[in-house]
Amino acid sequence: VHLTPLDLRTAPDRLVEPGTAVAVCENPRVLESAAEERVEHPVVCLSGRPTTVALTLLDRLAADGATLHHHGDFDWAGVGITRSLWEHHGVRPWRMSAGDYREALDRAAAARTDLPNLVGTPGETPWDPALAELMSTAARAVEEEHVLPTLLADLRAGL
Repeated sequence: VHLTPLDLRTAPDRLVEPGTAVAVCENPRVLESAAEERVEHPVVCLSGRPTTVALTLLDRLAADGATLHHHGDFDWAGVGITRSLWEHHGVRPWRMSAGDYREALDRAAAARTDLPNLVGTPGETPWDPALAELMSTAARAVEEEHVLPTLLADLRAGL
């Protein structure tokens, strides 16, 4: 469902029980795939850079005691979103490590998948400094759709 400010204003005071793990993704395809496969795990999709409504929702979820886990594209914009959410909203990176990036690169190479060039201004990844270094060296972007099977497996397992 698309969330509006009115939806948030009229929502119950408590959105989740304390300790609820909530997956936060960048790309709608992750949410669509989880819904298609009837994965019963809370997922919030930001559809790129988070809007004010999305940030308000994440803050409310965190205030309710939810643990928020964010996965985004392995590109500079995606790690920038993860970094901002991590620094300002207490969101934990989800499968956003140098090891996860290396695994995605290796999987693409094995499948002979040509990944797009990594463009833009490099950003820091303070939760895993090796990630930014590896991304700069490999110079390939990995979109969430490429790692979708892994993300769905995590959702099925409860993160």
